[in-house]
Amino acid sequence: MKKIIKIVSFIVLVVVIIFLLIRNLTVREIHCFLNDQAIDDQVVCQQLQQLKGSRLLFRNFQRESVMTSLLYIEETKESFDLVRVKLFLTGEVNFFLSDQPPLYRIEQHQELYLVTVSGFFRENNPQLALPLILDSQQIYQQQPEQVHHFLAQFLQQLPDHREKITQITLISPQRFELKVSNFPMIIIELTQEPQQLARRFKLILEKLKPAEIDLSLVEIDLRFELPVMRTYKSSDSSQVLIDS
Repeated sequence: MKKIIKIVSFIVLVVVIIFLLIRNLTVREIHCFLNDQAIDDQVVCQQLQQLKGSRLLFRNFQRESVMTSLLYIEETKESFDLVRVKLFLTGEVNFFLSDQPPLYRIEQHQELYLVTVSGFFRENNPQLALPLILDSQQIYQQQPEQVHHFLAQFLQQLPDHREKITQITLISPQRFELKVSNFPMIIIELTQEPQQLARRFKLILEKLKPAEIDLSLVEIDLRFELPVMRTYKSSDSSQVLIDS
């Protein structure tokens, strides 16, 4: 029995020592990559050097508030996203960054933010014409990864039409309302394939002239196999199917 206690005590001691050694490892060397290209000599990487001497392990760099300021260059107003981090027990840290432009704007905690393809939040820039996401039902907050993936994949396919979408209202996972400049409201849903949906949306914007079909047309529903067009007071006579 005493032998077992000694063995267990020894194992616990070794684990504690290893834990303390790992916990006390610090960042000694930092390298940076922008879109997989080395940028150690650029300003953003020089700012990240401030992390030297800080704890290496048991931390999530991407969630640390200090990273927001380190990845922002005040002089040029440039902002970068931290895509991933690679750590080495030698103390070396590789930061992989991206400078992807934002895709949409959303309000979180009563502040407006820009959101990039990777899902990173940036400080709002009112000069950028981007869709505003309205989420009074907290659909985005409840399913952030799923909703962002859908929106990002959809909007990425519309580089020439993105600015026409001024607002996306998240009513429910089954109903997203797109407000488009000089065009009827477009209705889509979260479960649709975003790239295919974007092709249909683009085709309708380019080919359809609502005023030539029905002056009272206010809504185009893309949740069905064929688009459904409606007026405020939907009726059989006011719903028209067009080939997608």
